[in-house]
Amino acid sequence: MRCGVFGLRHDDDDDDDPYRPALTSQIGRLVSIIPSANTDSLRGFFRNNTVTMAQYQRNFFQVLEQRDKVVYVMGTGAGKSVAFALPVYLQPESINVMVQPTKALQTTTYERLASLGVSVRVWDSSAPESPASVVLVTPEAMDSAPWAEGN
Repeated sequence: MRCGVFGLRHDDDDDDDPYRPALTSQIGRLVSIIPSANTDSLRGFFRNNTVTMAQYQRNFFQVLEQRDKVVYVMGTGAGKSVAFALPVYLQPESINVMVQPTKALQTTTYERLASLGVSVRVWDSSAPESPASVVLVTPEAMDSAPWAEGN
């Protein structure tokens, strides 16, 4: 299986980046779960004692520990979901935004996470906000005024 995990370290001297404080906070939150990102927690999340974490999935968390921007490239159905699902399981009080390229993928992800007991919602500017651990959004929706305004 071809896959890759690539990471970058954000320059610490980039003080004019308005997103830096949020990025730093998010990185700290994710790094704190790395010791727990293992096969046992994956089995708990999926409620399946036969699930195992593949080496390429472990590699993601190892790269995340050293870098603050990570690109995770794998084929369809290869297990990329572990990269976002495990942090949600390990820190259910957190809020995680998942940008997904299509509404069809949002629907599939919503159904999958909801079936596992994860609090999830699809962001829609016309719907009232509701609390959720995972908010699914498309790139087009993120480009809208309501998203940018936080509504």
